[in-house]
Amino acid sequence: MLRIALYLVGIIVLALGITLNTKTNLGVSPIISIPYAVAQIFGYETGTAVFVAYLIFIVLRIVLLKGKFPPFQLLQVAASYLTSAFITIFDRVLPVPEQMGSRLLVLALAIGMIGAGRPVGIGIGTVVAMVCTGRVIALFNHFGKKKIEEITIA
Repeated sequence: MLRIALYLVGIIVLALGITLNTKTNLGVSPIISIPYAVAQIFGYETGTAVFVAYLIFIVLRIVLLKGKFPPFQLLQVAASYLTSAFITIFDRVLPVPEQMGSRLLVLALAIGMIGAGRPVGIGIGTVVAMVCTGRVIALFNHFGKKKIEEITIA
C-alpha cells in the first residue's frame, strides 16, 4: 500500500513539475517537449497530448518486446492517464508568471519537482515502470544489450 501511495505522490509531483515548467515559457523539459509542441500547434490540452504520446510509447514498447511484454505493465495506461489528468488539472488552475524573476523562480521549482518526482515514482514506489522509463528499458533490451555486453567484454 505504501508503494502505491509513493507512486501516486511521484506522479503528482512529476505532473506539477512538468506543468510548472510549461508555465514559465522558458522552454520545456525533454519528457514533455513533443507532446507540448503538438498541443501548442494543434490547440489540444497538454495533458491530452501527453496521454496520446505515452500511449504511443507503450505500443512501441509492446512491439519492441514482442512476446516478452509483461501484461501487468499495461497498468502503465492507467498511470499515464493519471499523469496526464494531473497535468491537465494543474494547467487549468496555475497562472502563467508575468515577471522574469517569477518565471525563473517557478522554473527552478519545476526542475526540482521533476527531479524529485521521477525518483519517487520510479525508484521508491515503483509498482509499474513509468512510461518513459519503460520505453528506455525496452529500447535497451531490443537494441543495446548486445552492444553494451560487447563493450564491457572488450
